[in-house]
Amino acid sequence: MENHNSGRMRAAVCTGYGDPEVLQVQEMPVPKPGPRDVLIRVHASAVNSADWRLRRPDPWGVRLFLGLRKPHIKILGGVFAGEVVAAGAKVTRFRSGDRLFGSTLMRFGGYGEYVSLPEKATMTTMPRGFSFNDAVALTFGYLTALNFLRRANVTAGQSVLIVGASGSVGTAVVELAAHFGAHVTGVSSAANLDLVRQQGTERALDYNSAEYTKDITQYDVVVDTVGKTHWKNHLSRVKPAGTIALVAAGALKTLYLPLLQPFYKPRLVALVASEKRIDLEFIRDLAEQGKLRPVIDRTYPLEQIAEAHRYVEQGHKRGNVVISLGR
Repeated sequence: MENHNSGRMRAAVCTGYGDPEVLQVQEMPVPKPGPRDVLIRVHASAVNSADWRLRRPDPWGVRLFLGLRKPHIKILGGVFAGEVVAAGAKVTRFRSGDRLFGSTLMRFGGYGEYVSLPEKATMTTMPRGFSFNDAVALTFGYLTALNFLRRANVTAGQSVLIVGASGSVGTAVVELAAHFGAHVTGVSSAANLDLVRQQGTERALDYNSAEYTKDITQYDVVVDTVGKTHWKNHLSRVKPAGTIALVAAGALKTLYLPLLQPFYKPRLVALVASEKRIDLEFIRDLAEQGKLRPVIDRTYPLEQIAEAHRYVEQGHKRGNVVISLGR
């Protein structure tokens, strides 16, 4: 393990926009925490859809806040699980030795051996009994899922259709919707139907099957986590007073879909998911109680970060892809 007192660390540096090879493992300075920050030794991060889209960038508008020609934020990585190694003089919430997990927000930095975050960041203590790899898989998918299910007002007894039920967000939506007492139907490829059933669905449908294409069931809520189907194609599957939640709508649809709401009976939910500590604590508590079981598809060492990005970008991962920064 690197000694942060040496001032250097390994990190996956984004050397430019483009293919996964732009991510290069280099030595970088250890970040210096301010008086209200904590310095965290990162043991695990993850590759989510947002990560490869920022790297590519997709959409082009990502350049407006990351940098026009190349990213001015060198170390990507939006989630982490690790251990506090130093705390600023004004920090009261955490202390050295605390095992934390959470989001790096717009600071990024999860792909480095150390990250410095304000103590008020979206992070909390890890669930008891969880490894760093398991804990990091609780952040992105579950926070996103919780946001959309709450905005869709999912309650006990409702019927919920989840399109793309086998990814990091999809598996989390299935578990949380089932926890809230909904009757869950999950849609995925045939290869992932067993996984979708294990997560808590009452029905699992192959999206290529006639059973799905000819299904005339109308649901209280349709959650599309993938965005490969035009949102209007979901209209026939939702009750007139129901809700369509578009997790992967993208920035443009998030802006204009609310303007279309007066023309459609189902409520349209497209939003940028917020990340709050209270939500992360809710997720942690459910995990401690054994009610959430994050799915990990593959684990890559930091040196294989490009391969991890390539795999996730193909769009076939089951649950989460974890990056291990342990030695």
